[in-house]
Amino acid sequence: MLQLDRTARIVRLPLTLDGLVRGRHAVKSRRGILEPRWTGVGVGELDARQRTTPVLVEIAGGAQRLWYYHGRFYWDDEDLEAVAVGTQVLELERVAAAAARVELEVGVAA
Repeated sequence: MLQLDRTARIVRLPLTLDGLVRGRHAVKSRRGILEPRWTGVGVGELDARQRTTPVLVEIAGGAQRLWYYHGRFYWDDEDLEAVAVGTQVLELERVAAAAARVELEVGVAA
């Protein structure tokens, strides 16, 4: 099942020698600071890619995978392919937009 991680975001880490070598940007979520690191350029490339296709960010303990798509992070425990992740995210976004429209219409009618 694909689950949105509302706490996940890309953060800039403090300047260290390790950070200079591996990159100073990482994903921070409810699980802490995750392992993949990127340079400033790498984060820019990651951001550009996730706008059009789901990007696999991390495989956590072999059981779950973290995807980055449309500016949000999603945990997948079904070993989904990028196309399936994209399809599910687009459906979640469509449902959320429809719910927002209904809420707006109900608020206007009241």
